[in-house]
Amino acid sequence: MKTWNATDAKRHFSEVIAGAETAPQVVLLRGRPVGVVVSYERFVLSEEQTSERSVSDWLQELERFRQDEPEMEAAERPDRRDQFGTDWE
Repeated sequence: MKTWNATDAKRHFSEVIAGAETAPQVVLLRGRPVGVVVSYERFVLSEEQTSERSVSDWLQELERFRQDEPEMEAAERPDRRDQFGTDWE
């Protein structure tokens, strides 16, 4: 990553843009990082990885996982007593 102070970044903007094609370009203001110039491809990839998904998207993905998993039978638990008893009337 190359760093530029803000004044130099303004003066050499075309170099900053050209450098962003290969690596992020950090812009400093008074010695502190205030911005980063990245290539469009890197930006799009970052957006895809960090974009928020809706609850509906999450549920659809969970449904696909559920469909891929085999049905599981719940095992009987003979070591537990029947807490409701047998008389339901």
